[in-house]
This record gives sequence, C-alpha cells and structure tokens, in this order.
Amino acid sequence: MNKTDSTTKIGKSQFGRKISLIIVSSASVILITALTTLMLLNTSEINKQLDETLSSLTELLKTSLVSVVWHLDEPAMNNVLEALVYNEVIIYADISVDGKLIVKKQRPEYKERDFPYFQNSSDFVLKAIEIKYLDKPIGLVRIAVDYRKALYYHLFPQLIKIAILTFIGVVLSAAMSIFIAKRFIFKPLSQLEEIAIFLMKGKLDVPETFSQFVKREDVFGMLGKAFVEMVTQLKNNIRTLDAKVGQRTKELEKSIEEAVAASKAKGAFLSNMSHEIRTPLNTILGMTELLQESPTRDDRMELIRSMDTSGETLLTLTNHILDLSKIESGQLELEKIEFNLNDQIDDLCQILQVQAREKGLTFNCHIDEDVYPYRIGDPNRLRQILINLLGNAIKFTGDGGVTFIIRKNQLSDNNDLNFIVRDTGIGINEGHQAMIFESFTQADMSTSRKFGGSGLGLAITRSLVEKMAGHIRVQSEEGKGTEFTVVLPLTCSTSPAVNPGRSLEQQNQINVTEADDFPELNILLAEDIEENQKVMGLFLKELPITLDIAENGQQAIEKVIRNRYDCVLMDIQMPVVDGFEATRTIREWEANNCRDRVFIMALTAHAFKDEHDKCYAAGCDTVLSKPIKKYLLLNRLRAVAKSTQKVSELNHKPTYRETVDKEVRDLVPEFIQEMRESLNLVETALKIDDFKGVSQLSAGFKDAAQTYNLKHLSEIFSNLHHTADAHNRESARSLLNSAVRYIQEVEITYV
Repeated sequence: MNKTDSTTKIGKSQFGRKISLIIVSSASVILITALTTLMLLNTSEINKQLDETLSSLTELLKTSLVSVVWHLDEPAMNNVLEALVYNEVIIYADISVDGKLIVKKQRPEYKERDFPYFQNSSDFVLKAIEIKYLDKPIGLVRIAVDYRKALYYHLFPQLIKIAILTFIGVVLSAAMSIFIAKRFIFKPLSQLEEIAIFLMKGKLDVPETFSQFVKREDVFGMLGKAFVEMVTQLKNNIRTLDAKVGQRTKELEKSIEEAVAASKAKGAFLSNMSHEIRTPLNTILGMTELLQESPTRDDRMELIRSMDTSGETLLTLTNHILDLSKIESGQLELEKIEFNLNDQIDDLCQILQVQAREKGLTFNCHIDEDVYPYRIGDPNRLRQILINLLGNAIKFTGDGGVTFIIRKNQLSDNNDLNFIVRDTGIGINEGHQAMIFESFTQADMSTSRKFGGSGLGLAITRSLVEKMAGHIRVQSEEGKGTEFTVVLPLTCSTSPAVNPGRSLEQQNQINVTEADDFPELNILLAEDIEENQKVMGLFLKELPITLDIAENGQQAIEKVIRNRYDCVLMDIQMPVVDGFEATRTIREWEANNCRDRVFIMALTAHAFKDEHDKCYAAGCDTVLSKPIKKYLLLNRLRAVAKSTQKVSELNHKPTYRETVDKEVRDLVPEFIQEMRESLNLVETALKIDDFKGVSQLSAGFKDAAQTYNLKHLSEIFSNLHHTADAHNRESARSLLNSAVRYIQEVEITYV
C-alpha cells in the first residue's frame, strides 16, 4: 500500500468517525432529554401519589387515634408513632393534647430534632392531622415526610426501566442511522474527500474510482461533476499561467541581462574614459609641476599656473564623474577610522582661507567648545563634502565673506554634528533650490556661464551625506546669501585618535622638500608611453636613483630576471603583456627560484577600487593613481628604501642557528619541510590582503616553532602575527621573506 492510499484510507476513517460521533452525540442528547422529561413527568406523578398517601393516612389516624387520645393512652400513642416512623419516608411524628406535647418519635438520623427544624427546610413535607371527638378537637398529630427519599424510592426504579428501554431504542436508532449514513452519505463524501486530498497534494489527475461517482444523479453526483470541472479548469489555468510566467521570466531575464550589460558597459566606459583622460593628464600635470619648479620668466610662470589650474580642474571633473558613477552603482565604500576633527578642520580652513583672501573675502571658521573632537568615520569623504560646500560658497560670493560653524545637533545625541556653511553671495531663487542637488544642474544657466562648473558638486555632496546616514538642507534668499546645513552622525571615539595635526598631503609635501639625503635606489620603470617615461625621468632626475625602462610587460619580466632592482614602477595597461600578468609572472619566478620579492608599485590611470584590488591580487605591493604627484611618488620610494634597507640588513646577518633537544632530531627536518610548503599559504593570503588569515596562520606557526624550541622562527612568526593585525603590508612581506630565508639557511645543532 503506497503513501497516497494510506492517506486516503486515513481520511475516510477520520471522516466516518466524525459522522458516527455526531450521530452518537445526537442520540445521547436525545437520551438525556428524554430522561429529563420523564423524570419531570414522574416527579409530578409521585407528588400526586404522595398527597394521596398522606390523605389516606390522615383519615386512618383520625379514626384510630380518637380513643387513644381521649383516654391519654401514652403506650398506645407510642405504638402508633413507632409504626409511622418505621416507614423510611416518614422521619418524624408527634401527638399533642390541648397544646401540650404528649409523645414524639423520629428516625435515628434525626435524633433530638423537633418539629420546628423540619418547618424551616424545603426538603420535608409536613402534615398536621386534627383528632376530633363528637366534632370537638381533642388532639393534634404532626408528621414530617422526607421528600427526597420519597422521590428516590418511587422514582428511581421507574427511571432505571425507562433509561434501559430508551438507551436500547437510541442505540438501535443510531446504528440504523450510521448504517444508512455509511451507505448513502459516508461513501460519496469519502470519495469527495479523496479528490480533495489529491488536490491538496498538487495532483490534478482525478482518480479512476471517481469516474463512477460522477455518474450519480443525486446531489453528490452534481458535486462530483463540479469537482471534475473545477480540476479541469484549474489545469487549464495552470498551463496558461505557466506559459505566461515562462514568457515573463524570459523577458525579465533578458531585461536583467540588458541592465547588467548596460551597467557593465557604463562602468567599463567610465573606467576606460578615466584611464584615457588621466593618462595625458599625467603628462600635462607632471610637466607643469616640473615647469613650476624650474626658474622661468614671470610672464611664462603665469601661463604655467593657468595650465596647472586647467589640468587640476579637468582632473576634478573626472573625479566627480567617477564618484557619481560609484554612488549610482553602489560601489562607493566608506571608511570607519578614528580621526581628530579639529585637526581635519584646521587643515581645511588654512587652504580655503587662501582662496577667500585672493578674492578679498573674509573667512571665519568656528567649532563650538562642547564639540568632542575625536570621532569615528570617513575623514576623506567628510573633507570632500566640506570642500564642495565651502568652495562653492567662495566661488559664488563677490562681496562680504564666508562663515563655517560646527556645533552639536541639539535634537539628537552627542554623535550628530551640524556643519553650517553661510555666505553673503548671490543666493538661490526659491523655485530653483530643489534643483541644485540634481546632477549636471545649476540654479541658473547664466550662473554656469559666469562662474563655470559642471553642476556635479552638490549632487555628489548630497549623495555622500546620505551615504553617511546624514541629511542636508539649504536656506537662501536671492541676492542676500545662502546657508547650507549638513547633519552627520559621527560616532565619538573612546580613545583619542593619533593625529599629528597636518593633512596627509601637507605632511608628504614637507617630507619631500625637507629631504636632502634621498637614498640610492635601482628602479625599473615599466611604461609604454614615451611622454610618461619622460615625466618620471624628470621627477627622479636630481636624485641618486638609477632608472631603467621597459616598454612593455614582457621586457619588464626579462629585466627583473636578469637584474636586481629595489623597486619596479609597473604601469598596468601595456602592450604585449600587461602589468597584471607581468606581476604574476615575476612573483611566480621569485617563488620557484627562492628569490627575494622585489617591491612592485602599480601605476594605474584607473580610479575604481576594484581595479586597485586587482593590482594587489596580482602581487603588487602598493598602488599609485595617475596623474602622479611628484611628492607622493618620492615619499613612496623613500618608504621602499627603508624596507629594502631592512631586508639588506637581514641578508648580511650570519646564517640562522638554532640549538634544540636531540630527542626531536628526527622530527625537526620534517617540520622544516612542512613549513617550506605552508609558507605558500601565507603568501596567498598576503596577496589578497587577507590579513586575518595571515595573522591566524602566523600564530599557529609560532606555537609550532616554540614546541621544537626554534626561537628565531618563533620570533619571526610572532612579529608577522602582530604586523598582520596592524595591516602593514610592506612589513608583513619583509617578515615573510625572512621566514623563507630561515627555512633555506637555518643550521640546527642537537644537544
């Protein structure tokens, strides 16, 4: 018997039991009702019989007690009363003469109960019989009858008989009803239940047994036909629905594919356009920077400054378009780091005060004293928001000045801050205020002609504010000025952020200009564009740097194999072999030939984060975006020199020596071999910036090295563990190289 048959039989059994239970319950109700009715009818009859019995007893006592009462024959009176209470129904009797109680009798259970006791209860029937002689009263007989006992002795035997007969009748009727119901109701209903179960299980094929059922000419046959018609219609509807769903699914899949393709095409287009724009900008801005550093006539310096300003404007526009694309595609990611708000604002205001002063404007910057300075968030994006707002305020203000205020938001907790930018500029018409946050839109086209701009700054600003879970509002009156208020939630830091008080850009510039003793480096530049080769050569011309050039990725691979370099400046987009493939090939060759890792700095005109992630995944140590600033390049190279110096110092140390217990002589070589293979796991994790994985692996290797008393190896892995926790990629790679050298060079003495 299969599961479906079992389920159907269970359904039939449950349905039959329910109907049988209904019939039996109905019969029981009928039985109880009949018994109750009979009891009420018999109770009335018993009351009548009790009255007749008491009346007969009254007449008997009136006759039999005349002589006894007349002569005050107490023994005879006692005998009469004894005879009365012998009857279980009569529980009390007494005789009084001239109001004086002569004798009384009661049943033992009512001992010492007087007649008034029975008068006060409805459970007893009382009877007073007057004894007369020659029509004159000579005494009084009082009787108390237990009404409940009277009912019991007279009603119960009759009820038993009636109940038995009624029960037999009800059982027979119920059995007959169940038999008839099974024959004419249960069977068709069970068949209807069977098809209902099929439908509930999603089976739309009518059982074969049901075909006979629909031939019935009664109401069940009509229901069966309706079921079959419903199932047929349902099957047709499902077929139609499936066809529509399939068609809509294909249309939706096609639309999704088209949308994804469009999004990819848009991203690829923007990425390529960014690359194509940034590549010539790298040459333009680089040459301009070099011209500004060189002595020249004042009239030419003005032209050079104009070139630099135009180039920076074009770069800003490119960055705005890319930012907008990232925001729209959901690729923009925010940092959550500790920073000192006061230091960030001081740096920003110093730069903007210069711009305001050049236009003859006042510039006031104020932070309320109750604003807690140490915050957690994305300081770079906050800086971008404020530069957009304050830059616009300066640009659109001809007279007066700009005021910048930071204060706590009084309507929320201590984390929310209000950034208020107020100017006395041209203002914004009320009808245009809703437009200014739209992309490529300005309040008035004449504004664009007079002041310039792409109309992207405020659109990006609002998007960044909303991305940071804040909001921005504007109040303005045309001709009188504008006030922007940005409300941002910046979580308070529990510990003060370490911040030296200068922006990163200022620090880098100072490092370069103050550095007179630049380290000697041997550098390979892999770059296919001749103009960019010239710019990089001029950047490094006055420094103690030996520069070798490879015009494509294949040449870069060959030169790294033949020569030793401190750093490779690897352009990513090159002919023959691109920078990604060249880097992967170099890393593979280093691993296979036990060579130290050369520091590879990726140079890319792509600005998207996923492109930078590809550089790191390929094996690059750091990424520098084009157009390249000279101070950034030189400071990165200074860091490379420090890293190279540490590696050099390690190379000149004597061979690693360890002293371990001779009892593990057979185990240590096997462990060293396992370490040689396991270091590939660390290498792989470090390639994809999986610092957590590097940290966990290093901690395990450190403990294993301690087990064999390999102190130097344990120390290397301990340092690598802490370096990975600090996300210091360059130090981590240096320590990984140390571990590789240890495995290759260690000398072990067993004692």
